[in-house]
Amino acid sequence: MILVLDDDGLVSTLLDQLIRDGGDACEISATVEDAYRRVLERGEVFALGLIDLRIGEDNRGGLRLAEMIRGIADPTKADLPLMLMTGGMDFVAFADLASGLRLSGLLSKPFSPDGLAQAIKRYRRFPAF
Repeated sequence: MILVLDDDGLVSTLLDQLIRDGGDACEISATVEDAYRRVLERGEVFALGLIDLRIGEDNRGGLRLAEMIRGIADPTKADLPLMLMTGGMDFVAFADLASGLRLSGLLSKPFSPDGLAQAIKRYRRFPAF
């Protein structure tokens, strides 16, 4: 199961369809709070979290969510692989963020269906069913 955090309905719908077409189940959250609640309640079932960096009023909700998840005491939840999705971020800036938050990867928008599938395959913590 893949957890997606994105507040753009069109992007969320596209991600949901592409993830399901690739053989995974998908849960969509539109807010940081909802995504965090899902991880707290059932984080161990998620193979990967795809997080939009620029979400919320300050456009940094994705980073807040990553920080919140990494702060969970239960390692089956806190160690969830997290991949940021965003447009216009250079890899040097990403590397700075990734080291402190143990981020697995960066998916640059716009992305191709193949790029998404490859990223999911590379960063997921257990294989698809």
